Amino acid sequence: MKQGIFTNSRIKLLLAPGSKGYRAKRTGERKRKSVRGCIVGPDIKSLSVTVSKKGEKEIPGLTDTTVPRRLGPKRANNIRKLYGIERQEGQDQSITTALIKKNVTRRTFKSKKNPAAPERQKAPKIQRLITDIRLRRKRINKEEKVRRWRKTLEARTAYSKLIDEHVAKRKAASAQAKLERKDSKQAAETKPVETKPTPVTTTKAKK
Repeated sequence: MKQGIFTNSRIKLLLAPGSKGYRAKRTGERKRKSVRGCIVGPDIKSLSVTVSKKGEKEIPGLTDTTVPRRLGPKRANNIRKLYGIERQEGQDQSITTALIKKNVTRRTFKSKKNPAAPERQKAPKIQRLITDIRLRRKRINKEEKVRRWRKTLEARTAYSKLIDEHVAKRKAASAQAKLERKDSKQAAETKPVETKPTPVTTTKAKK
């Protein structure tokens, strides 16, 4: 049933790209297709409707009976809201946990394979329930995170100290080498220069 077609039968319409019930294979392609109008007729087999407003009279089998809720909430906060359980902190947290476990919606059923077996109860697993085990796990995780942080901090401090010592040693070695070069240069400048004696030349007199 296509909305906007005010008839109770089928008609052929020229549909453009983007129309409901038609997917164009090319850009700008249009096609004439048969669509059903939005008015209810004798050819309609079933309708999916909801009651938006209750009238003066009851609808037999719909508004004159109350169907109990088969399944209840699973999340711990929703169970607390349903039964008005107040949230407790600290040591009283276990009381709240026990009340939530007690008030979770259970359903009774019988085994299909063994009809002679007694009735049993089934309850959903409560989601986001804060228990002592959960609190202990949370505390252990927090302690582990702090321990890793402290270990990393100590390792970083030790590494920084090692780097500082290495840099200080290199600076000291560089300063010592520079001082030795300076001393050797000064010693070379103050060393006396050895002068060789000049040879004396003698000339013989002619007779």
